[in-house]
Amino acid sequence: MQDKKVIIGTYNSMPHGISSRIFEWTYQSSWRPFLSGLYKFPAIHAVLYYSGTVLQWIEENHPEFMLLLEEMLGKKQIELLGGPYFDPLYSVIQPGDRLGQIEMLTTYLRKSFGKRPSGTWIPEYSWDSSLPSVFRNSGFSYSFLPLRLLDMDNLAPEQLFKPRLTEDQHKLIHIFPVIDIEEDLQTIASFEDIIQNQFSSHPDLGLVSVMLRGSAIPRMWEQSGLASPDVLFEKTFAWFQKNCLSYETTTAQAYMKQVKSGSLVYLSSCASARIIDNIKVPIRQSSYCNTNPVRRIIMQNPYSKRLFDKMYYMHALMNLLRGDKTRKNVPRSGLARIMP
Repeated sequence: MQDKKVIIGTYNSMPHGISSRIFEWTYQSSWRPFLSGLYKFPAIHAVLYYSGTVLQWIEENHPEFMLLLEEMLGKKQIELLGGPYFDPLYSVIQPGDRLGQIEMLTTYLRKSFGKRPSGTWIPEYSWDSSLPSVFRNSGFSYSFLPLRLLDMDNLAPEQLFKPRLTEDQHKLIHIFPVIDIEEDLQTIASFEDIIQNQFSSHPDLGLVSVMLRGSAIPRMWEQSGLASPDVLFEKTFAWFQKNCLSYETTTAQAYMKQVKSGSLVYLSSCASARIIDNIKVPIRQSSYCNTNPVRRIIMQNPYSKRLFDKMYYMHALMNLLRGDKTRKNVPRSGLARIMP
């Protein structure tokens, strides 16, 4: 078995309510080329995330794509990640809403493919310290954050991509450090170029994880100079197959079977570069991790602030409508879960 493991994949989401024409263009230029190219190389594995809105549109307009996902899942060639159905930013919605959206997508995946996800994606990397307990309560044991968001100063190079262990209220979860092609690189490079560069720079690495936002695939194709996105991914997956004796692609779920418990790390609130770049107030910290940057953006814009206030007003109103009896049962049910 190869000592050098590789996790590759894409994450895909679309705002709820946009036109079907945009969905169709993204499907033809991004989602379909990647999956159809991967299907031709059964020995190559990938990790994929699709939001609920994406899967619902695909099911209604391209059911053949769903059949392909089901077949590849059955062969354990791909892993589908869970997450919030409508792809919201975790750090601005209530804990109950987080659990509700996660369970909504998990139920959809279970009904469509007969399997619950064991890992989850974090939209826009909107991390906060309470997420480990939310994820564990939802049945997830691992997630992903960009390498640049994590403190790697005291780590040996061969440990860079090893999963980190973090917790909240004694609920443990592993975090896979990944390279986000669109966010972490000045120019979009191919999966194979990044893999080669990482293992060349750090020969002792045992794992490298690389993820790409699906909507960035057209840019990757344009920079490649190839005839189509289909040709681009056939070239990429053919390279992995040619070099299968040097690099073994795997899924996060398969890799987790060999992960042992390690030392704990604690992460502050984080967000993607796309979120941070929209903050008008300068951030003193050099890291992208700071005190809830997502809420800072919302509060700076009067329209988003009004929507944010309305969302919390509706949440408070729903709690009132549930009545006193329901509210009294909440702590009692929580106590029952931790009592023997």
